[in-house]
Amino acid sequence: MAAPKIPKEIREFVARFLPSVEHLEAFIVLHKNTTRSWSPSDMAAELRIPEDSAADVLERLASDNFLDVKISNDILYRFNPATDALDTVSARAAALYVRERIAMINLVTAATLSPIHDFAEAFRLKKGTKNG
Repeated sequence: MAAPKIPKEIREFVARFLPSVEHLEAFIVLHKNTTRSWSPSDMAAELRIPEDSAADVLERLASDNFLDVKISNDILYRFNPATDALDTVSARAAALYVRERIAMINLVTAATLSPIHDFAEAFRLKKGTKNG
């Protein structure tokens, strides 16, 4: 079975806005629940991640203009992209996630692992070199 072709627009969206699987999964939860406001503790429970990680993810998505922020007894976040363009690409990314979940997760993890792989390759000994 061939790997799914992910449109360039979605690859760029993921690279720019979703630097980790936690970001991707929080984005999907928020997109599915557009009328609900989420506290960091709510999101932490939903994703089964530490509350400080959930807070970081929500803050990042808010700073990227995906979320409305309401401050009361707690900070609450609700999905509401600031522009029509963000809303449109968000809907496309969420729809692709429903159809190609593993491909989307692989896209995020590949971007995360690439710098680590590049760093490790710098120390790999190769035949024909002075040290190898």
